[in-house]
Amino acid sequence: MMLARSRYGRGDYERAVENARQVLDLLHERRDSPDEAYLKFTRVTARIWLLLCLAEFGRFDEAAVLGQEAIDVARVMNEPEELIFAGFGVGRMHLIQGNPDMAVDALEPALAMCWSAEFPIYISRIASCLGAAYASLGRTDEALVLLEEAVRQAAVSRIGVIGPFHDRRNRATG
Repeated sequence: MMLARSRYGRGDYERAVENARQVLDLLHERRDSPDEAYLKFTRVTARIWLLLCLAEFGRFDEAAVLGQEAIDVARVMNEPEELIFAGFGVGRMHLIQGNPDMAVDALEPALAMCWSAEFPIYISRIASCLGAAYASLGRTDEALVLLEEAVRQAAVSRIGVIGPFHDRRNRATG
């Protein structure tokens, strides 16, 4: 799964699709496992990384099916992290597709759950997508607040470009 995620992050969507499909095939073979909780989480994340790649290719019908499957698995699990990640993926897919209203519908509850369940690691990703959706809808004041929060959370959690890459550059230049 990590290969799919890494390749998605580098924009290598074709290879990420291959990796995510391989994970889903393996999960299908291992339905009964002592690590069932981990496998359920992976069933959500594999679908989300795959749908994000497919969305980048414009294959929204297939991506939407995967998104619904991920949401269904997450709801059965009823665990905040899975529900948050499924909401993020589906919301981002709608944003890429140019459906900001549908993106908002998926991202708002995911962001609210980040705060209530104390999962700050996802706040920067979700807030940035939700801010972009708000901006697309002309809700610029709300968009700016969310985008500023996304930057703040990324800096605090030290993820993404704002975190480790920024620090390495500063150390290298003194």
